Amino acid sequence: MTISSQNNTDAKQLKLEALYTSIESLRTEFRNGGYCPDLLEEEILILREKIRLILADQGRSAATNIVLTARLKRHSPGSNPWVCNFSGSGQYFAMKESEKRVNTLKDKTVLIMGGTSGIGLAAARQLATRGASVVVTGRNRERADQVRKDNPTLRTEIVDASSPTDLSRFYASMANFDDLVLCVSGAKGAGPFISLDISELRSGFEEKFFAQFQAAQAALPFLRKDGSLTFISAISARMANPGTVGLAAINGAIESMVRPLARELRPLRVNAISPGVVETPWWDRLPQELRDSSLQQAAAASLVGRNGSAGELGSAIEFVVTNGFVTGTVLEIDGGLHLV
Repeated sequence: MTISSQNNTDAKQLKLEALYTSIESLRTEFRNGGYCPDLLEEEILILREKIRLILADQGRSAATNIVLTARLKRHSPGSNPWVCNFSGSGQYFAMKESEKRVNTLKDKTVLIMGGTSGIGLAAARQLATRGASVVVTGRNRERADQVRKDNPTLRTEIVDASSPTDLSRFYASMANFDDLVLCVSGAKGAGPFISLDISELRSGFEEKFFAQFQAAQAALPFLRKDGSLTFISAISARMANPGTVGLAAINGAIESMVRPLARELRPLRVNAISPGVVETPWWDRLPQELRDSSLQQAAAASLVGRNGSAGELGSAIEFVVTNGFVTGTVLEIDGGLHLV
């Protein structure tokens, strides 16, 4: 063999190894929630064709270096459509049924309470694009009507999460669902400790902690036993900012439930998302000047130099809902504010 032909063979071998590595990367990304099954199948078929062409050009003798068989026809009798066998390299993997479910929401019903604006609405839209049937709830009928108009794929319902009667009626009408996300929040509990009004703090707990607590509790008979339950807290639970002791107490109480509930309710997965400062309609309740100055200060304090978006938090919710290996976790999505 001449030096030129040897170099050509080596180059082709490097291409084969690179394609093999790409398939392994796809597999890893799929398991981490980065690919849905249909996309994975499409990508692997493309890579398989590239390998076939290289082997055909290189000759049959080179086929011993790497042989790719990907049986990806889902309903082929006697075969596992999620098996890839790399016989020449000694590599083999089979995707289990649990892995196939990681990234697909088809035929799943996700309920997002407090989902008619901000983070909840962003999550609803993203989950709907993944094939889920998404139901969002809120207390404001006008806002719910607008959400229904702008997002025809979403089902909207008027529910007061602080009302046991509302919750019982609503859950009974839903019958059964797979995942519950609790974005219910309030606006009370902030202020210096020395002057913090205890009635305001109680109201803050009622609007957020107790609303999420009883919404989760009442949902259990209807929530799929191996589904997911996701709370939304806030990074104030993990910071040490003056004037936020009430908020820290409220959100810290939510986060403290996650780990014991994950063990108590297993195999139901229980997690929480802890947002930093996110520019959503929640801030519109403040006077414009105070709103703008507060957001500017928060952006300056962030390690990434800006505040978060509802879409970024929606992606985090999508992650914990779709990844079947995440439970007992509080995920901080805060631009690094918990380090400040």
